[in-house]
Amino acid sequence: MTEIRSSDLIAALDEASLSRFHLRTVLVSGMGFFTDAYDLFVIGIASTLITKDWNLSSGKLALLNSTMLFAAFLGRWYSGASPTWAGASACTGWSP
Repeated sequence: MTEIRSSDLIAALDEASLSRFHLRTVLVSGMGFFTDAYDLFVIGIASTLITKDWNLSSGKLALLNSTMLFAAFLGRWYSGASPTWAGASACTGWSP
């Protein structure tokens, strides 16, 4: 088995050119991060507004926030695991 030195790997990565695939990958991963961050930000804002309208106590507000964060976790877990179960092209409608 050949051993690859880290300096050789770094040199190969430095010399590699960018392609449309790399740019598309950066765009898709960036949009995924943006939507996740926006979703978690909105949960905090929504819970503040809902507290005033529904007259929630601090215990009920904590339960509401926990439920919203757990639902966000389940959605992300399902979205990440479903391509494994059903196949990526079945979930995204795109195959390379």
